[in-house]
Amino acid sequence: MNKKFSYSKIFDELAAEILNILKEIRKNNQALDKKVLIEYLNKNETINQLLKSNNCDLQIDEVRREFFNILSKVESILPNDIIDDFKKDIDKTRDICEFNSLFIKILNAFATYLIKVINTFNKVWDVLKETLKFMEVSNDKIFDLIESSKEVFIEEIKNNENLDLQLEKIEKETKLENDLENLKKKLLEKLSDIKKNLKETQSHRKHQLKKLENDVNKVKEEINKYKMQIQQLQETIKQFKKEAIIDTLTSIYNRNFLEKVLPEEFEKFKRYNQALSVIMLDIDDFKKVNDNFGHQVGDNVLRYISTVIKNNIRKVDIPFRYGGEEFLVILPHTNLDQALVVANRICKELNETLFKIKGLSLKITASIGVTEARDSDTVESLIKRVDDLLLKAKKEGKNRVLSG
Repeated sequence: MNKKFSYSKIFDELAAEILNILKEIRKNNQALDKKVLIEYLNKNETINQLLKSNNCDLQIDEVRREFFNILSKVESILPNDIIDDFKKDIDKTRDICEFNSLFIKILNAFATYLIKVINTFNKVWDVLKETLKFMEVSNDKIFDLIESSKEVFIEEIKNNENLDLQLEKIEKETKLENDLENLKKKLLEKLSDIKKNLKETQSHRKHQLKKLENDVNKVKEEINKYKMQIQQLQETIKQFKKEAIIDTLTSIYNRNFLEKVLPEEFEKFKRYNQALSVIMLDIDDFKKVNDNFGHQVGDNVLRYISTVIKNNIRKVDIPFRYGGEEFLVILPHTNLDQALVVANRICKELNETLFKIKGLSLKITASIGVTEARDSDTVESLIKRVDDLLLKAKKEGKNRVLSG
């Protein structure tokens, strides 16, 4: 192989370059999205050289090895179903000249997923910073409110004390005064002063209470504002978690989630002696669909298959896109006979459907394997058995259900 050209080496360089670009985008306060990243990548000399280069004289087996090496570098980052799709693309690619576009697809998936993770992290970090700032400001405001409330109470106590003193003075003067007219006059003067002081105190108190009320409302508004931001952040994290377990094309669970759920369901089967069955489905001749009708039609077929599966299973059953054109369904509390009924329903619905595309008819069928978990099983042996049954269904003519 030409020593001057290496996909694996170029990927390492571009991965490092992408990280530098992301730092530059952040430094320039630009929106971190796919469009901006593509603009930066288009200016990159290494990638432009790759796109212009002619690598059609390279050995295909050695290129495949390089591509599998690239996947090993990103398999801990990208979802398993995406990695599986790329592996199948590598195996299916027969023309050495097509590897450039596949390389760009892998690079794009890596960058897109990285952007998604960084954007989610940035949102979390921004809200955390705002929340900390709010807590600091709110803390000061709450202390101010407490101090203001304290001042109101202190003033109220002082006013009551003054009022007591005035009343005591009146009482003493009343006892000492013998002239009723003079006493009346003095009493009226004192009462007028008390009334005036009470009126002034009342007005001042109303002003203080109004200010306190306004300050409390401002704090409440800020608390509600940050509550909404935290709720939005929770929704963002929830969506990100969903995207991490949902296959974006078919809207059913992905293989990443399968690797979490299947061991849990298998543990329930072992611990509680509950029946557990698994269905594995593979679309027959799917490559021909893509080759003859295009990938857009192929994507529509995958979406249709996932819809058929969902329409024929219960709410407790869990469907997954296993990778490429393969699907898997976990059926808790289901024995082999019951699982066969479900698999045959799916097969029947597929056989009754005919796609019409540009005046041509397209019939989609699938080969299906069905098995029930056994006491001697492990998760791996369960998957292997259902996979072997699916392959046997393929060898025996496709468009059929086999169980064992």
